Amino acid sequence: MNFPRINKPKAFTLIELLAVIAIIAILATLGVVGSKKAMASADNVRCLSNLRQIGAAISLYGGDNQGALPGQCDNSIRTTYRINNGDLGAFIAPYLGLLAADTVTRDATSLMCPAWKNKMKAADGKCYWSPFRLKGFYNPDNPSGYFSPFGKGQPDGKPLRMQTILSIPGFAASRQWMIQDFDMVNGSGLEMPGQSSTPVHGSVRNVIFFDFHAESVPVSTVLN
Repeated sequence: MNFPRINKPKAFTLIELLAVIAIIAILATLGVVGSKKAMASADNVRCLSNLRQIGAAISLYGGDNQGALPGQCDNSIRTTYRINNGDLGAFIAPYLGLLAADTVTRDATSLMCPAWKNKMKAADGKCYWSPFRLKGFYNPDNPSGYFSPFGKGQPDGKPLRMQTILSIPGFAASRQWMIQDFDMVNGSGLEMPGQSSTPVHGSVRNVIFFDFHAESVPVSTVLN
């Protein structure tokens, strides 16, 4: 009796297997790269959103305080806040929808740059920076010769009013930065533990200006 012949399925050759593995590896690499770019883009958008919220809160604070900026505030902005600790969050917390500052240390998520958090793997820290002084503008009323917008460096320790800042000859609110994301490169050589050694957004930094608009600027940009 003749039985029907069964054809065995053809096996993959070693070369074919290697080719498939190589293709899978390439696709996986492209997926990882695309995912990282998407995450970086999302972090940048969220960071700009944070700065817009901070700017709006500072503007509202000024409206309730005769145009004064919050302060006296530290220049390195903590992502937490409590009363009497130089925290920006302590002054603007109610305008961010947060509990008013007291002796309890609380988180202020709007003061956390998400790219910094992802890069440094830290739950809190200092990832935004406000100017110690308005560079390039001489203040005859300050022995140091500078305008110190948030009070640190002013002879009386009090923050300036927006009316005073906007009246400085040559001052341009749309070009002078109020707050920017912070790293060792733009930190005037400050050695701050836990600070990123390179710009956390890669080729750009996010900045809020004294007219309260926020934007990404190339890291090569020299802000006044």
